[in-house]
Parts: sequence; C-alpha cells; structure tokens
Amino acid sequence: HQSDQLSQQLRAFWEIETLGVLEREQHDVSTDEVLQWFLSTIKKRDNHYEVCFPWKESVNNLGTNEDIARRRLEGLTRRLLKNGKQLNLYDRVIREYLENNFAEKVEREHMNGPWYYMPHKAVIKDEKETTKVRIVFDASSSVPGQLSLNETLHKGPNLNPDILDLLLKFRTYQIAITADIEKAFLQIRLAEQDRNALRLLWYKSPPACGEDLPPIEVWRMNRVPFGATSSPFLLAATLRHHFESVKDRFPEMASEMGNQFYVNDYVAGAQTVQEAQVMCDTAATILSEAGMHLCKWTTNSRELRQVADETSMHPSIHFKPTNARKVLGVHWNPETDSLHFEVFSLILFILSAKWTKRLVLQATSHIYDPFGLISPFVIKAKILFQRIWQRGLEWDDPLPKDIQQEWEGWCGNLALLGQLRILRAVPLYNGTTFHVFADASKVTYGAAIYARVQDYNGNLDVRLVISKSRVAPVKDVSLPRLELLAALTAGRLMNNVRKKLSSSGDVWFWSDSTVTLYWIKSVASRRKPLVSHRVADIQSLSSPSQWHHCPGESNPAYLLTRGIMAQLLVQNTLWWNGPAWLSLAVSAWPQEITKENEESHVDERKTQVLHNRPKHEARLI
Repeated sequence: HQSDQLSQQLRAFWEIETLGVLEREQHDVSTDEVLQWFLSTIKKRDNHYEVCFPWKESVNNLGTNEDIARRRLEGLTRRLLKNGKQLNLYDRVIREYLENNFAEKVEREHMNGPWYYMPHKAVIKDEKETTKVRIVFDASSSVPGQLSLNETLHKGPNLNPDILDLLLKFRTYQIAITADIEKAFLQIRLAEQDRNALRLLWYKSPPACGEDLPPIEVWRMNRVPFGATSSPFLLAATLRHHFESVKDRFPEMASEMGNQFYVNDYVAGAQTVQEAQVMCDTAATILSEAGMHLCKWTTNSRELRQVADETSMHPSIHFKPTNARKVLGVHWNPETDSLHFEVFSLILFILSAKWTKRLVLQATSHIYDPFGLISPFVIKAKILFQRIWQRGLEWDDPLPKDIQQEWEGWCGNLALLGQLRILRAVPLYNGTTFHVFADASKVTYGAAIYARVQDYNGNLDVRLVISKSRVAPVKDVSLPRLELLAALTAGRLMNNVRKKLSSSGDVWFWSDSTVTLYWIKSVASRRKPLVSHRVADIQSLSSPSQWHHCPGESNPAYLLTRGIMAQLLVQNTLWWNGPAWLSLAVSAWPQEITKENEESHVDERKTQVLHNRPKHEARLI
C-alpha cells in the first residue's frame, strides 16, 4: 500500500514537472477502436443517453466478488453504527439511488449478463455544500485468482482537454464562469445487459443504532457509476457525442463546449456581459437536451449575476455567492478575482509527520501550482529533495541535521504563501506581446513567460503568465549547456502556450547568456551532437531573430535558478511584473550585443579528424 502511495506521489510530482513542456500522449490503436465501438452502441432514450460497458475478452474470468462485498458491508456497518448521524446520512444518500431511479432492486428476471458485487464505502466531508456523505464504489475488489470489474473493462482514451489548456484560457477571460454537471455520471444510463455487473448490497429498511439489522437486499446500478475504470471515458465520450449532435443548431457553441469540460467541470468565460449571458443560456440549453443540468454557477462579474437574477435566463442558472472555490484544483476567489494558495492543511501535515525523505516528496507534491506562480519558492524544496536523494537516504530515514535546518526554514515560510493574491485575468488584447525569459545555474534551470498587455485605453500592464523550473541533472553538466537547456524549455513552453491560447501576438525570447544566444543564432550542425540537436530544436520552435540579450539583474528567470524564500517572493516585482524596462517603450529595452568572437565557443564545435595515409600504404591500394 505504501509503495502504491509513493508511486502516485512520484507520478503527481512528474506530471506537474512536465505540464506545459511535454506533449500529451496520443491515443493508440486499441483505444481508438474502443471509441469507434462506443459510437456504434450509444443510444438516446427519453432525453437520456444509454451506453454499454467496453468489455475486454477477459470478462469470462470476472468473479462475482459477493463474499468480499458482504464482509465489506459488515465492516462498513460497524463503523457507521458508532455514529448515528453518519449512519442516517449514508442510508439516506444510498436510498436516494432507488428513489431517483439510479439503482433498482434485483428481481428474478434480472439474471442476464456478467455478475459482480461492488463493495462501497463512505467519504465524509463536512465542508461540502450539497452533501456531507459521498458513496464510493470499489470496482477493483476481487478474490485471488479471479478478475475484478475494472480488470475486465477497457479504460478507453482520455477525451478530456489538456488541463493546462483550460486553465490558461480561464485566465484570458474578462468574465470567468464555472459550473458543474449535477451528478454527471448518474445522468447516463447503462444498458440492461450490463447492469448485473453493478450489483450492491444494502439493507431492506434503514438500520438503526441499538436495534437488530434489517435483512440485506441486492440492488444494482442502472447508471454509470463513479469508480468504474471506464466511467470517465463514457462520460467524456457521451458529452462529445451530444455536442456533435447539436452542431447544426449551435455550431459555434457546440464546438467550444467540447473544450470547456474537464470530466464534469465547466470552465469558460467571455469578454463582455452580453457574450457571457448568451453563452450561459446556450450551454444550459444544450446540456438539458442530454438530461443533464449545470449547477454551482460562479462568476467574478457582479453585472452578470445581476442580469441572471433580473432577466429570464435559463431556469437552471443561479449564480452562487462569490465564496472562494477551486477551479480544476486552483484556488480562485471570484469576489476579488484573484488566485491564491491554501497551505493550512499542508502545514498541519508537516508538523504532525516525521521529517524524512518521504515527507519532503509528499509536501512538495502537495503544492499544486500548474502556472508555476510560486516556482522560485517550490524549487528550493526540489533542490533539497535532490540533495537528500544523492545522500542515499532510505524513504523513512530521519533527515540529517544540516538538511533538517534548511527544511525547517522552508516550512517556516509556507504560511506566507497564504498572503499571496494573484490577479486571475490576463486579457489578450490586440497588440499583446509575450516575453519569455530563460536562465540556468549548476543546480536548476527554467523559463518564465510574461504578457505585455495594453488595453483599449492605452493602459500598459505586464503580468506573469506561467513558469517552469527543473532541477539540473545529477551528473555534471557545463553551465553553457544548462543555459541552452533553459532556452529549450523556454521555446517548448511558449510553443505550448501559444497553441493553447491561439495567440498571434509577437514573442520575444530573453537570455543573459551570450554563449546561448550565439549558439542559437549560428548554424546548428556546426556544433557537437548534443548542442547541435538542442539548438536545432530551439530553432524549430522559434526564429533566431526572436532571441535577445538582457542583463542578468533584470532577468526574472534568475529567481528560478537558485530559488528564494516566500518572504522575499511575495513582494518581488521583478517576478510578478517582469523587469521595469518592459513597461517602457521599446527604445528603452536592452540593446543588442555585438556578435561574439566565434573562437570563444570552439569547445562546442565539431572537431574534424583528417587521416593522412602513408605513401607506401597508398601504393598497396
């Protein structure tokens, strides 16, 4: 179990590390076949879609799992009986499945198809606004030697848009809008022949503390459950199919909505209240035609909230109070329209845990910062983790005293992150330019992108859009090569951002490394293979004429190369707004440096070995 948790933490750490830099994996042939099979089997009945499970051939080895499901129910009941309130809540929520026709009691005629009993458990969260108890089904449970439900289902391709794509666009809207599909998975019906694979056990009447337990009944889900490995695919594929089916009536909106949902989260926006009003109305209408309802509407626009209250927008549109909420994991306060970080739970976790290599990884992975807004602070923990790794410590060994002191200093700064309030909106007006800064040290390298925005009134503003920092390889690499790696990161990051935002604004790349600039502006093939390949990659992502020199002291990416504590980061204008000269006229920007002497880079040029044959050898030929 600990090994699985560790794998998940390393995976989460790697995914954030590569977000925006590495391209997403494409579907393979088998997943495309699953998608084609789905399209041939989906049906619409009574304003709801009905789907089939994408079974593997191994479905014949699916175990019923009934004994485990009964034992798990006994354990669940014992725990719930200790808290009468939680028991009543759980019973009420699971019984709503029957009342809302999400589940049905198994009758004698329900004997077709594969059988499987799903254990279930309670996830209780007091801060939830709509329900304090959520039921989670375990479709991975199985008897040794038999397969679980999840092992016999195709996962299907990931049809959700790239999460960074959605988040970056979310920052470009003047008016941001979010909503959720209410009980999204449960709005999709499951074909009759697959329902016995979703059997569950519960009591005929509500159990009560201090009384004999009622008889156990067998129910089965008739909707797609949250917990089956193919459920996210079935939801995304159903939404995509539905949007395609309404394109003739809502051509523009149907296309947009396909890229505005991440599972059941709707993340969208507009530049004017009028646009936003039409968009919300149309989105609610389109979803209602699939038997789905958007709820938990939120926006930063007071005017839009007022319009929704006073006009006849779609009846399902009710904007919630502007309390802080999460948008795909990012904390957003609609009232102030700012992004922030919640660190209280992380601080409590760190204070209550033993300080080990495992804890440093867990704490670093816990900070979700897809925009890299606090990279200069987080990179210090990553540097520390690399040093711990180099010392060969086991996962649960105590930290050495010197590292413990550094870790204590970093943890002591965590609370200051809670003071940060970063403006969400980076609207892309005509004439917006992007400025990408790259830098490296012997320990880290990275890049930061800024948008230089001038609104219709001529007001100029420079804002941090995204950054990416990486710890340098453990093996010794020369600083010029690391600077080149930083430039490559800058090129890849900007290429990704530009594609996601569909922006045509001019791009300026900045580096304080004259060596890197010389390599980029020269012929790639004249260098040694490693340098040559990276230069060629950079030149494929950008034009050499886009690269410019800036002084080291005005390069904000410098802060990524060593890291700084949160107390210095919070008010650091170089980091949040770029160098001061970027807010001035172009004539005030750093001047181009003169072309360097090529001999200073001779160590990275290809060496040519000339073979002179002795005269007597030539005669033999």
